[in-house]
Amino acid sequence: QITSCELWYGVYALKSKQKQIVEAKNLNNFISNLSEIKTLDSNSSKIYGEICAELDKSGMRVPQFDLLNASIAIANKVILITKDKKHFPRINSFSEFDFLELWE
Repeated sequence: QITSCELWYGVYALKSKQKQIVEAKNLNNFISNLSEIKTLDSNSSKIYGEICAELDKSGMRVPQFDLLNASIAIANKVILITKDKKHFPRINSFSEFDFLELWE
């Protein structure tokens, strides 16, 4: 659900109202076709805490939503596909499960 929040933010951050309408429809269709949505649970929360502490100790900061999304992916052993080449590789370096696939 956290990823969904970020996707909706992306839609409403678009400058063109017309583009917002088109992308909102596309996102609604995409979300309605998902068979399952992974959410934050006790395991992903624990992973979040562990990785967040390790990042802090290393002096590396990443946006909290990115870390929450990564924690959910790691906990569920699913691949997270992203264009974010700055933050997610930092998180991946602290994970035993290689959850990251960069999208070009």
